[in-house]
Amino acid sequence: MRILKKLNLKMNPNLKYAIGIALILALFMLYPLTKFNPGKVSYEVRSCEPGFPKFKGPLVNYDEQNKTLSARIWVNCCGVKVKVEREGSTYKILEEQYGELCRCMCKRKVTIFNVSKEAKVEFLDKDGNRYILSPNLEFCGWSSYGKCNSDGDCIRDGCSNQICRSRFEKPLITTCEWLDCYDAEKFGIACKCVEGRCQWARKG
Repeated sequence: MRILKKLNLKMNPNLKYAIGIALILALFMLYPLTKFNPGKVSYEVRSCEPGFPKFKGPLVNYDEQNKTLSARIWVNCCGVKVKVEREGSTYKILEEQYGELCRCMCKRKVTIFNVSKEAKVEFLDKDGNRYILSPNLEFCGWSSYGKCNSDGDCIRDGCSNQICRSRFEKPLITTCEWLDCYDAEKFGIACKCVEGRCQWARKG
């Protein structure tokens, strides 16, 4: 009201009242915006399912109807907690150590709610290793293009079977990490002999 007095001491009382109400309404409209937290994520982490880590099948599934994204991750059986953070359109599943570790691994299912179809997912384990888990990736395995006469001459190699090479070539050594974009079955791709060269190609 001090501002109104400075602007015009003889302003119509009704006009002053209307402007005051408008300012109060504007403040109430801006208030929730200042409280909005875009990084807040709604998610659920299931209990551990003991077993040996297996990376067969998709690690991430997206339910378009319910807008939920489910990811399977392997973590230590104890001494760690799992949480989810959001950075832009990327959801980061974090394994954080808080106590003594056990000599075992277990599978945990993480479900994230209210997720857009274009979202990406990453898993960062307690050792700082980063794994890309996303339902919207292109296949990222690679081919050696070694010589072949038939599909039987082409084999999958690498720690995660991400390489398509010729059986006449020497085995290839890779680092042991898993990316969901290595999953040939998910993308309908096979290691085949195409025009005399071993390479990843569409099935059929």
